[in-house]
Amino acid sequence: VDPEKLDGTWAPVKRRLVESGDNPSGTLPVLYAEGRCLSGSTPILRFLAKKLGKYGLDLWRDTTADVVCDRTDEWRSDIQQHFAHLFSPTVGKSDAYTLGVRQRHYDCLEAWLSKSGQDFYTGADVHYCDFAVWACLWDDLKLRGTSLIEVHPRLLNLYAKIRNLPGIDAWASSTHVKGGTGNAAVLR
Repeated sequence: VDPEKLDGTWAPVKRRLVESGDNPSGTLPVLYAEGRCLSGSTPILRFLAKKLGKYGLDLWRDTTADVVCDRTDEWRSDIQQHFAHLFSPTVGKSDAYTLGVRQRHYDCLEAWLSKSGQDFYTGADVHYCDFAVWACLWDDLKLRGTSLIEVHPRLLNLYAKIRNLPGIDAWASSTHVKGGTGNAAVLR
């Protein structure tokens, strides 16, 4: 994806990340904390979970979170390829982000959530992997609508629980968050 096509602000940010040495790959997301720059969704989520005392206490809980988050990395890659397709100058290029690809992600993550027997992947309390899944669901719902989440009740419940957390709710309700197709009650 060429974010420059979106609003023109990406090129200077990327240049600053690379030139400063903060993030030689020049990719997002980044988090500045304790005078350092972290990059990558999973490392940032894991760092924040450790800072909050939610990671590093239970090996099996953390390993489950890591497994789920690995799965979201694959989904995130598929979503990013879809964005690349949307902004591709190549006419007629096939979009690989099909219903079948999406169904595979939903089915797998629904099964993992079912395995926990709880509202979240590692039990009754939210863990960093739940936010990673929510972010993929958010993007998928905005891109392709609600038809899949409506038939995955555990994912729908997880989405609603994360979406209604005060900080998430404030961000998602803000005027700069736009888009989405499908059932407005689900997206809410």
